[in-house]
Amino acid sequence: GVHAGVFVFDDLDIINTTWYATPRFGYWFDEGIGLELDIGFSTGAADAPFASLGAALAVAALAPQPVLLAAGEHVVAEPLTVPAGVSLHGGYVYDAEQGAWGRDTPEAAPTTVRGPATVLRVADLDAPVLIDALTVVGGDAAEGAPAAAVVAVRPGAFLTLRQVVVQAGAGGDGAAGAAGERAADTAVVGAPG
Repeated sequence: GVHAGVFVFDDLDIINTTWYATPRFGYWFDEGIGLELDIGFSTGAADAPFASLGAALAVAALAPQPVLLAAGEHVVAEPLTVPAGVSLHGGYVYDAEQGAWGRDTPEAAPTTVRGPATVLRVADLDAPVLIDALTVVGGDAAEGAPAAAVVAVRPGAFLTLRQVVVQAGAGGDGAAGAAGERAADTAVVGAPG
């Protein structure tokens, strides 16, 4: 269940799992943790994936595990932090006949995470983070602000990007400069001719 925004698991084995996220609608947030309304409580397991990458990352931060993203476009409204020890893997496709998830190539099952000027952020890593088989597309920045779809602050040797395309939006326009001064009259009179 959920108590004060924290998942409480009755079975400790659920902590040692992989979290799944699909780009679906119909989720809401309870104290910052994503829950889905369309199938009831989503555990993030293969048979009940989270509807948002933010929800999957919030839970994965509790016990770092891989987050597997379904192919498609995942739209985020604000920058997401990828916690140390958590990896993101795109390209997963659900096979309804088999009742299981499988992985395809980035070309056959493209996975895009699209959002504001900064989409994904990693900082002060003390454990490996792998971002794999994703296209990250940032939006345009506000006036005077930079645009960088992926921001890494002091990642050390712990950050790996594999088969990742990063597309930053346009940086915000800077402030207008001050008017310049007129140059001094430095004309030189030549010799008479």
